[in-house]
Amino acid sequence: MALIAVSGSLYFQFGADLVPCQLCWFQRICMYPQVVLLGVAAVRRDLFTARLYAVPLAVVGLGLSIYHYLLERFPGQIHLNCGVGQPDCAVTPFDIYGFVSIPFMALAAFLLILTLLFFARDASGEWEPGPEAG
Repeated sequence: MALIAVSGSLYFQFGADLVPCQLCWFQRICMYPQVVLLGVAAVRRDLFTARLYAVPLAVVGLGLSIYHYLLERFPGQIHLNCGVGQPDCAVTPFDIYGFVSIPFMALAAFLLILTLLFFARDASGEWEPGPEAG
């Protein structure tokens, strides 16, 4: 999921020529390392380490995505001034079905990563590794 989200954000920036706003950059900071973290954890079959490092990043990214999505839906709020020539965080570059925007897609990706990490089991079928897994 993290790889799909990163690919989508790179497509929007370089393929669709959408300049990311400041909150989009913060969300990327939380999503991009997860490709490596979760990829290495999957290869090593290390669920404990994946949860240890990926969950805090996903929680912070989820909070940022919720805040960004609320800024788009209710633009009268006080929000970050992104500077001259930078895109406004409260402006929606596109809106599919009346609710799907870039922050909504990031929100869904972070939520799916968190859900999958919480419900994942290790190779032995256990929810959490025991002390002998060390």
